[in-house]
Amino acid sequence: MNDVTIRYGDKIILDNINWDVVQGERWLVKGHNGAGKSTLLSLITADNPQAYSQDIQLFDKETPNRRSIWDIKKHIGYVSPELHRYFDFGATVHNVIASGLFGYYGSLQAT
Repeated sequence: MNDVTIRYGDKIILDNINWDVVQGERWLVKGHNGAGKSTLLSLITADNPQAYSQDIQLFDKETPNRRSIWDIKKHIGYVSPELHRYFDFGATVHNVIASGLFGYYGSLQAT
């Protein structure tokens, strides 16, 4: 991310963020409610419409505005609170986590 700024109306959520994640690194994103954690992650997963107008490069490739959202997601295992409505309430924790890993929203059937 290079000088990424996200705003909603007059409220600036992220201001000139520069972030480089190198292969093999592990990151913890934490902060209080409203700090911008979910917004930051939504930029990485291309779930935030503003990601397409920012200078963001993923996997040493083109920015999200030149790539399919599904192409981006197949490289990222991610389960968000917003996706909870798509899950079967009887799904196991394992199935929910596996759905993030395999890019399938909802519970997985045993094969």
